[in-house]
Amino acid sequence: MGTQPLDDADLALVRRAQRSAAAKEELLDRLIPKVHQTIYWLVGGDAEAPDLINTCLTEILVALRAYRGEGSVEAWAQRISYRVAMRHLKHRRTRERTFALVDGPEAAGSSNPEREAQQKHLRERLQHHLQRLSAERRITLTLRVVNGHSVPEVAEITGVALNTARDRIQTGLRQLRQFLGNDPQLRGMLSEVSV
Repeated sequence: MGTQPLDDADLALVRRAQRSAAAKEELLDRLIPKVHQTIYWLVGGDAEAPDLINTCLTEILVALRAYRGEGSVEAWAQRISYRVAMRHLKHRRTRERTFALVDGPEAAGSSNPEREAQQKHLRERLQHHLQRLSAERRITLTLRVVNGHSVPEVAEITGVALNTARDRIQTGLRQLRQFLGNDPQLRGMLSEVSV
């Protein structure tokens, strides 16, 4: 798996963040939207999502000391978010608790309430069907479909072989399409996904 090195500005920001509180804040401000999106889609937006996001950000700050500059800073942060989410899902399964879904993040400044309501409903339907998949398939599909990562990036973020990531995506898509049945909107969205 090839990783892309950071550009000079990103590398400089990471190096400053290793020494400066202001640079740490600047880096976290940049990463928060991706961390939030990753946690929301992987754990279903449950009531513990804000705590998980804070846990991710704390782990990012702790791991920052050992960051080597391999790959994009966003992919590195998503790997940490993925590990936090997996620990949470494992813990949640062992406790056999069910959490209610909460609303997804709303688009700021949008002026079309009808479209917002449709998008929210679409997200909720997709979220419901994603939660029916195994954690591994849900995570790989979320990274591929929701976050738009390539298959090699999904493999890198989840720490599995390329063929394993590809198989999880293909199997997850097949299962998800079965779950969706005759839902033309969601099936249309998945028809554009390539593996």
